Amino acid sequence: MKKIRTITLRGVKYKVLWFKDPDKLIDFDGRCNKQDKIIEIRCGLSARDTNVVLIHEIFHAFFWDLDESVVVDTAIDLERVLNQLNK
Repeated sequence: MKKIRTITLRGVKYKVLWFKDPDKLIDFDGRCNKQDKIIEIRCGLSARDTNVVLIHEIFHAFFWDLDESVVVDTAIDLERVLNQLNK
């Protein structure tokens, strides 16, 4: 899977950083820092999980006020729809 380095969301450029954690010491697969305009994604996830995590963090960048469960469910649903388009 290609590792993107930047994305632009609503006219704002975010850096995308990919981190390794072979010992699983970090308890998240991704996070969005809106103040610093950085999205971090764990390396080594499956293509599907990487897509879900990236979608999830993009939703956080767009909609900071959404409940976490809404972001989780919406990211999974959107990844599923996009995956169906690619079949």
